[in-house]
Amino acid sequence: MFPLGHVGLTVALARLAGDRVPALSAAPLWALALGALLPDVLDKPLGHAILDLGNGRILFHTVLFALVVLAAALAISRARPAAAPVALALALGCGTHLLFDRMWEDPQALLWPLLGTEFAHRGFEPAGWIAMLLADAYTQGTEAAGAAALTWVAWRDGLLARVQAKVRPRKSDAPAPEAVALARR
Repeated sequence: MFPLGHVGLTVALARLAGDRVPALSAAPLWALALGALLPDVLDKPLGHAILDLGNGRILFHTVLFALVVLAAALAISRARPAAAPVALALALGCGTHLLFDRMWEDPQALLWPLLGTEFAHRGFEPAGWIAMLLADAYTQGTEAAGAAALTWVAWRDGLLARVQAKVRPRKSDAPAPEAVALARR
């Protein structure tokens, strides 16, 4: 999955779950987005450039990492309740990342180190990512769903109205032409 799908679907899921989990209703969008992208932000450079595995789904695409993030989020939430929305947003994002990447298809990585400590070596081809975006129905569908989800959240949270208000001032905010003419005299 690509970033738009990860972020959009995670943010929408958090907003929908916010009715049942109050800390998620207050989760800042930036924390949800960061959590949703965190496994890729950490694993892609590590797996492709540093370890030269040609594999961007290694240490941070594991249940172990997701559980560590969740445990840290719960500990932070207990110690500093005001930080709970950010901590839980990061944990939710990391968890949904594994789900949306369909990590169950790579149990060796998902369940690391239970099934061994080695990660698969794969060839890294940036052109393969472009081909996937252009040809893979799952990737296209999740990117479209992510875009739609972000649009829904922006509408639901009133973000679109706030941006529109900054771009186009309301008529009531602009001075009347008569007032402008009087002020110039």
